[in-house]
Amino acid sequence: MATAPVNLFFNLANGFHNLPAHSFGDDTVRERQEIVDIASGLAVAGKEVLFGVYDGITGLATHPYHGYTRGRHRKSGAIWGATIGVGRGVGGLLARSGAVVFALPGYGLKGVEQQILRWGDKPDRISEVSSKMLEEFCAQPTDHGVETRRKAMEEWLVAAEGKPLLQRRIVQSFLDIEEMVTTTPEVEGEICEKWKKLMEGEKTTVKTFTWD
Repeated sequence: MATAPVNLFFNLANGFHNLPAHSFGDDTVRERQEIVDIASGLAVAGKEVLFGVYDGITGLATHPYHGYTRGRHRKSGAIWGATIGVGRGVGGLLARSGAVVFALPGYGLKGVEQQILRWGDKPDRISEVSSKMLEEFCAQPTDHGVETRRKAMEEWLVAAEGKPLLQRRIVQSFLDIEEMVTTTPEVEGEICEKWKKLMEGEKTTVKTFTWD
């Protein structure tokens, strides 16, 4: 599937959806669900049409009212607050109308695209390999850490076969770890300690490094 038309319609739908919040300060914009397959894409499109029409029309009345009530407690005054509310309501209606128009082609096609990608994905073994790697890593003496990490990186690359972007990120992540452990040796012990607590069921947060 050509991704250009899909991205075009998706970005238009998403842009119009977020426009009231970013440009008009509208705090009533609803959070959009993640699109992972055809069903979720159609569900997001349906909600965009339903709530887009509802929020756009009701906003013509609610935004001026809220602007008026808020303005009474500010130096700008109630009239100015109501005026801002009118602009916010009209702008929101126009933006939501655009979101409604592009909802089905934007979110629907994105759902189809994500579904095709899911069908083409190979079984994800990254979690299994990473768990094994950390166990071996922490069982080794510190001076054997380099060899263990390089072996683990090779296993990760095999597990990510067919996903070149993920493979590049794996290599870069391991290079970052090598530099971090070299410049800050205590990081290695901290990682293992966090891992042991996690395996024991304790809640912990590893702040030393993060994986995207």
